[in-house]
Amino acid sequence: MGLKFQICVARIVRAMPLATYFQHLFPPLEVATKLAISLGIGTLVGLEREWAQKDVGVRTFAITSMVGMFASLLGREYSVAVVIGVFLLVIFINLRVLLVNRSLEITTSAALIAVTLLGILTGEGHTFTPVAWQSSSLCCWHGKLN
Repeated sequence: MGLKFQICVARIVRAMPLATYFQHLFPPLEVATKLAISLGIGTLVGLEREWAQKDVGVRTFAITSMVGMFASLLGREYSVAVVIGVFLLVIFINLRVLLVNRSLEITTSAALIAVTLLGILTGEGHTFTPVAWQSSSLCCWHGKLN
């Protein structure tokens, strides 16, 4: 069954134009929705971190969330690689801040990892969980936003 399936898929791919093949793999409306959700999550968390006068802000959080979302669209291996990369980024950020200010950025580090995981969840199709988390976070930030 495995060889016959591979031959069948190869015939379909050869007969289908490349653009159509990618549209079948990544439906544009679905990807755009996931991109908007992950961008919104990263932007809102980044805004809060910038208002708290932290080194890591809107761009870093938005990019991290979107990279997590795109990685999950490509496969679990890419998601694992992105999580490892974010952990390395967190280590680098904390070493830098520790050398300059002699303090650790624990909340920012946890938020960066959480935003990455929410981006991955968004890419996997779990849109309720990230949006619910972000909504509850906005309720906690209400005092800071006013």
